[in-house]
Amino acid sequence: MLRKWTYRHKSDEELVGLFLSDRRRILAEIYRRYAHLCYGVALKYLQDPVAAQDAVADIFLKLDRDLDRHEIQTFRTWFYVLSKNHCLGVIRKEKTIKKHESKWETERDRSPYESDIIDGRMSAMDVALQELKQAQRECIKAFYFEKRSYTEIADNLNLSVKQVKSHLQNGKRNLRMSIESKQSSKP
Repeated sequence: MLRKWTYRHKSDEELVGLFLSDRRRILAEIYRRYAHLCYGVALKYLQDPVAAQDAVADIFLKLDRDLDRHEIQTFRTWFYVLSKNHCLGVIRKEKTIKKHESKWETERDRSPYESDIIDGRMSAMDVALQELKQAQRECIKAFYFEKRSYTEIADNLNLSVKQVKSHLQNGKRNLRMSIESKQSSKP
């Protein structure tokens, strides 16, 4: 009778040490030992069974990808922290999405008759654009208004991609400072 090789007798730390040599079986054993605990942590933080199941799947995928990158002293503690941090990241991401959605809702519900404000901003932008150095102005117009890539701009203006990025970064900063100074000087 063939006996199936298992890692049940190994400690968690020994499993981590053997991880590279028999990745699939070790992950299966870690899953058998910790999936229910991981689910409990995820359910505690996410408060939704479906989201908790998704989190468990994501955590074990992350474990498969990253386990050999860490030097782990106590696996159980490390895995708890990994699970908790993943769940907190999910919560943070959801809050950010909700914040952006509410901001979008506010902007969407704005009256279309506020065009005088928009016109004022656009004229300030036009003036600020004209104040930029020529290379910065050309890079900004090509990238933001014409939707060209760095390499296309570099080819058209006989610049390196590094120079294009530099002109864009400096141009954006100079635009922002120019517009802010004009707005702060208004009564």
